[in-house]
Order: sequence, then structure tokens, then C-alpha cells
Amino acid sequence: MEGWMIRLLNMSFAAGCTVVIVMVLRLLLRRLPKGYCYGLWLVVLFRFLCPVVITSPYSLFPLDPEPVAREIVYEIRPGVETGVSWIDQTVNRGLGEWLGAEDLSRSVNPVQIWLAVALLVWIVGVFLFAGYHIWQWAALRRRVAGAVPVKWGEEPGLVWESEGVDGAFVLGVLHPLVYLPAGLKEESRGYILCHERMHIRRRDYLVRLLGLMAVGIHWFNPLAWAGFWMMCMDMEMSCDEAVLKGMDEAGRKGYMRTLLEQAERQSGLLGPAFGKSPVYRRIRNILGYRKPGKVLGILAAGGLAVAGIGLVTSPESAAKSVAIIGGADGPTSIFLAGKTGSGTEDGLEKLEEFYGKLDRNIYYADGYLYYEGEREDGGFPVPLMRMAPDFENEEMVGELPGSLVCVRDGGACLWMDWERKRIMAGAVDRLGEPGYGPYTYLANGEQGRRESCTMEKTGTGWLRIVLTDLEEPSRQEEYLLQIPEGMQDEEF
Repeated sequence: MEGWMIRLLNMSFAAGCTVVIVMVLRLLLRRLPKGYCYGLWLVVLFRFLCPVVITSPYSLFPLDPEPVAREIVYEIRPGVETGVSWIDQTVNRGLGEWLGAEDLSRSVNPVQIWLAVALLVWIVGVFLFAGYHIWQWAALRRRVAGAVPVKWGEEPGLVWESEGVDGAFVLGVLHPLVYLPAGLKEESRGYILCHERMHIRRRDYLVRLLGLMAVGIHWFNPLAWAGFWMMCMDMEMSCDEAVLKGMDEAGRKGYMRTLLEQAERQSGLLGPAFGKSPVYRRIRNILGYRKPGKVLGILAAGGLAVAGIGLVTSPESAAKSVAIIGGADGPTSIFLAGKTGSGTEDGLEKLEEFYGKLDRNIYYADGYLYYEGEREDGGFPVPLMRMAPDFENEEMVGELPGSLVCVRDGGACLWMDWERKRIMAGAVDRLGEPGYGPYTYLANGEQGRRESCTMEKTGTGWLRIVLTDLEEPSRQEEYLLQIPEGMQDEEF
């Protein structure tokens, strides 16, 4: 259940960022015909509605489209990674304070509770949104129940006239029909029908319905509402432009006069139609409309096509550092660092099955899973074990005189020296060498060349270690170690 909500939040974040980017492009391209901007809104709809992330090295998306990792439900101190350090720092500080797993004896992470509540609220919101618009649709159907067909061109049954509506609109999906208010002048009716038939020819009614679905799914995201409104505005203005292409100056004046006459009418169900969108914007766009030259049109279309493709895809990002608590035999911390090729569903299931059998820390580095081995008396030193991601071969690489903190890419191994109350460091490949001596690294409150260290006791008999990158403070690694018996009352 949490996975659905996490996927929805990531979709909404990525789509919301795309809305902002399209808004900026829309502002920069305000002198071009609105059809160019209208095409970009299709990218936004794709982002809002497609649950699959398409990665590409040529992506133009500036942020991480999946800032909420699905492992957040297991993290000791949950956080997001958007790719913008000041956003991450601000959000993660609040998440850590409100949703941090302070009581490690609890079987449910606070994040899981809040995600479950959010999912329930979201479902209620979707039903309310859908119910309201279904009620609106049914009410509109009742209002046009007495409509009569109007003979128009060679398409009998396409145009209907009703006294129950006060504005023109297209209604229907498989067989869209045009509904007009009764009593229109012949000239006005001609202009309105040209506009509505252009909507049908371009399948705008389907695009609008998809936009309404996107808002219904992402009703909690204000950018979804703003994007839908702007998309409908660009749809109407680009439709105006398409109609005006075949008109002379007199036709343009008549078209604008019809716009003014219909400005006070309302279109009903599915957003702006001929008379509903802010008329002054449309008239101003008509007055300023100039068909671009062939070269400019080709360059603009090519540039927007590249931008659209670049925004549809997401950048290929490295795997994130993750802290997972849980497990059948007690609290367990797992940190996956660097790039790993085992991020598939099958690989994650094997990993969960593996760490569920252990009550120790597991770390991924240089293509191996590292963890502490067993010692009968529970003392030190303890063997350092490693296993390939296929979970086939296990080997001992050395002995540690303390509790394993982590193993990093490149072969650096950190462990906690409980007697000295500081982190020690050594090379994995040299731990078994006779006479090899590790070097002291960091204690609580100390700062090294690349990172600083803080330690705090938490829960019953546990020590939380946080290593913070000095150049990018939003990058933190958290580790949870069980304090040996006899030292649980000491200060660190």
C-alpha cells in the first residue's frame, strides 16, 4: 500500500516540476502562436498520468524525478533527494523531527502510518472529485435532453440547439456533438461552429478529458490545477488561431465580435469553450497573432520537440544511500551505497530475504554485501564476511576488533572501537595481513577533511552515528549500532 502512495508522490513531484518548466517556456515563447505551447502541455499530461519512469542520458529534466525512495518506510530518519541541496536540507530536517523512528522497538515506522493515512485521504478526494464531475455531467445531460438537431453542412446530427444552455460546447467522447444555445444570429452561429468543429477535428475534447483525469488523480497538487487551467487557455487560443488562418480581415472582425457577444455565456462541464475562457486574453491574442515565417516555424517546432522529448524522459541517476530498520530478529540497518545493478524486484526480494535472517548490519560496496560474522561468545574481534549479490558464495575477508560501521566503495572499512569510543578505518583487503594497523578516524563531535561525526544514544542500548558530508551537508549517512553490554550507561 505504501508503494502506491510513494509512486503517486513521485509522479506528482515530477509532473509539477514539468508544469513549472512549461510555464517558463510559455513565458519565453509568448510571441509565438499558442499551438507551440499547447503541444508542450501533452508532455505535462504524460508526466501526470504515466506511472513508468523512462530514463535517458539525454534527459533535460533538472531534478531527481523520484525524490521519495520506496525504502523510506524503513529509514531511521526519513529523507528525500531532489537534487537541490537547500530543498533537501529543509525538507529532511522537518521529516527527521516529525517522522524519525525514535522508538526502535516499534514494529511500524511512523512514515508507514502517515503514508497509509495519506492514501486513505487521497482515495476519498478522488471519489469526491469524480462524484462531483459525474453529477455535473448528469445535470448537463438533463439540460440538453430537449435539444433539437440543426442542419449544418454535410454532417447531419452533429449540431444541436438547446434552450437549456447558455454557451456553446462539445459533449461526448466516442461521438462528440456540438451544442449551441438557442437564438443565435446566423453569422455568430457560423463562427462558433467553425471553432467547435476545429476542437473536434483536433480531438481537443479528449485532451481536456485527460487533463481532468490528471487533476482528479493529483487533486492535492496545486500545480496540477494551474497546469490544467493554462492548458485549456492555450487550447482555446490555439483553436482561435487555427480558425483564423482561413479568414480575411472582415472575418477576423466578425469572429472577435462574436467572442464579445458570447463573453458572458457559460459553457458547462468540461472547462472553457467558445464563450467561457477570459475573452480579453483571446482577443488580445487574435490582435497580436502573426503567422511565423517558415524558417522560424521550423526552428521553433524543432526546439520544442527536443524540449518535449527531454522533459518526457528522466536522467539516469545513481543509487541512493538508504538506511533500513526492521527484520525478524531485531532492528537492522542496511546501507546501499554507490551504483548497483541489483535494483530489480527479484534482487530486492532476495536482499530482504537475506537481511531478514540477520540481526546485524549489512552494507553494499564494490559489488559485494559486507556484514559481521558470528562469534559464539559474542565478543571481539568478529569476522568480517562478504557475499556476492547472487547470494551464492560467502567468504571471510578479515577480523574486526569492534562493531562494523560500514564498508564503502574503494575498499574502506569503518568500525566502532568501543574502548576508545571512536570510529576506526582500514582497508578491507588488508584486514587479514599480519601487523597491519588501522588508523583512527572520528569520534563524537569531530570533523575530518571530508565529513563530520555525531553520535547519540537512542532507544534501549543503541547508538546512532551520523556522518555528514562537509561540502554537501544534505548528504548524510546514518548507522545504528547495538552498544555492548556493560557500556550502555556510558557517554559517547
